[in-house]
Amino acid sequence: MRGELFNARRWPGVQRPEDCGLRRTGGLLALELELEVSGECRCPACESAPEGMQPVLSPTRRTRWSGKPAMMGCRRCIFVNDGVTACVELRQLIDETRHRGMQVDLFTSGAGITPEMADFLCRNHVAVSLKRDSLNRDLQNQIAGDESAHDTITAALAGLKQAGYGSPGHPIVAIRTAVREENFAELPNLWRWVRSQGMEPCFQVITPRQGDCQPPKVPVPDAAKRLFADLAKAGCGGVPSALGNTARAGRPLV
Repeated sequence: MRGELFNARRWPGVQRPEDCGLRRTGGLLALELELEVSGECRCPACESAPEGMQPVLSPTRRTRWSGKPAMMGCRRCIFVNDGVTACVELRQLIDETRHRGMQVDLFTSGAGITPEMADFLCRNHVAVSLKRDSLNRDLQNQIAGDESAHDTITAALAGLKQAGYGSPGHPIVAIRTAVREENFAELPNLWRWVRSQGMEPCFQVITPRQGDCQPPKVPVPDAAKRLFADLAKAGCGGVPSALGNTARAGRPLV
């Protein structure tokens, strides 16, 4: 679970903390909530947590907690469901969050995104960020550690497009891709494909951590910098803009 006070580039059009009282009250502008099942989450917080501690909230605690962000002035909730299992109470959380006047972003592996769920997300104006690291079936499954990852993503995208995602006047769908040695050569083509589908490319350079849980090695920063420079020169649908450790096309996910 992670909170953010204010980033003017990431939250365009949103009042600054000093304008809406957040700085004075110590409130939150946005909050990110992991929705993985216990033991499934592979985020840095969970992998580095001391033994016996679980940073991911239980379903009971998530439901009980859902009203607190609005009380702290939160404008947006980011739900992260990147595991192979769909969060069973996701609809309830979205309903409650939207009822309290907050916007919702969903970071997902595609699990549970049926055509019916895609319609629900679209009706609630949920911006969706789908995790995809390769267009190659075998490589995508290998990176995800799930033999069904490619099929899950393909089905989720079909449902989202059918619901209107990627079309003018509808919520946007982004493709999040981790820049790795395994997929580095295909990234320019992946970026072009994402843009050709009316979606937003979001390439992430993940900083490796030291220790037993260190993730796979990623390309050196200079190589990643050249990649984004080449994409900009090629006119691949907008100049990438750096947001933290992420590069996106012209307009942000939000």
